[in-house]
Amino acid sequence: MTDSSLENSNSRVMQRDANGRLLPGSGGRPAGSKNLRVNGALTDLRSMSPDAVEVVRTAIANGDVRTATWLLERLLPASRVVELPGSDVQDIINALAAGDISPTEAKTIAHTIAHLKNVSEIDELRAQVDSLGRLLRGEE
Repeated sequence: MTDSSLENSNSRVMQRDANGRLLPGSGGRPAGSKNLRVNGALTDLRSMSPDAVEVVRTAIANGDVRTATWLLERLLPASRVVELPGSDVQDIINALAAGDISPTEAKTIAHTIAHLKNVSEIDELRAQVDSLGRLLRGEE
């Protein structure tokens, strides 16, 4: 094995930098993936949620706002979940006008939808280019 590369079980060469860290796109786990230990811990935490809620109730009843806040910050999502009747621009405008979502949430939703649309268009273009390539090679 050299400092610049290691082989994994799939026989792919994983490129590493001078510090031994994997270079982007050279193998390893995908960004944001969790290992089994983290998944197990998350499962354990989810199963403790009812107990944690009871601890929050007790802490609030005893005036321990610091403990209640700490637990709630870890139990609840960092941002709220927003449900819209549809995903077109008018649905976002209606929710914003009704006060169901904030301007920041409307902006985030609109950007997410635009990004997903762009990804979808790129996938369609890629499929068309592949199809044209097969036609030019006489495979279709």
